[in-house]
Amino acid sequence: MAELKDEQKLAVREWAEEGATLNDIQSRLKTELGVTLTYMECRLLAMELGLSLKDKTVKTPAAQAPVTAATAQKAGPDSVVDAEFDEEEGAELDGGAVAGEPMAAEGSVAFVMEADELTVPGMLVSGRVTFSDGMNGKWALDQMGRLSLKTEQTGYQPPPVDVPKFQQGLEQILVKKGMY
Repeated sequence: MAELKDEQKLAVREWAEEGATLNDIQSRLKTELGVTLTYMECRLLAMELGLSLKDKTVKTPAAQAPVTAATAQKAGPDSVVDAEFDEEEGAELDGGAVAGEPMAAEGSVAFVMEADELTVPGMLVSGRVTFSDGMNGKWALDQMGRLSLKTEQTGYQPPPVDVPKFQQGLEQILVKKGMY
């Protein structure tokens, strides 16, 4: 990780006080200060500086990506099923469902993310994801904080509403595994 000078650390603190997210800080470090950090390095910097960042979450109605009974029952213990969680309590927030708790009628497609029991060799953590549009994929995070996503469709981009869910799900999986 790059060592920041005191004035650079001060700038990062000011950005956080202005309400910048981790992504904003990462982008501004690169554009304004010429410092390139991975998302994980940026997160570690925020922890080192004792910053309390407020992530801008996208609130989606439960009807937009409902959880089916079949999907929720199929999900395992390291799964995230269309839910937002309180980080400290592990409690459910704003609709959504914890794995095993169905929310909607049969036939709907839900966002589901789960970790592999046996991680792909060379990776820190890996798993499977089903996006709300029905596309299945395999994801993996390596030791350098690089994320890979492989789907059957070349150049696939997940629905924008699923991206924050994916990020939150990845964070929850890392916390459960004691890596975050």
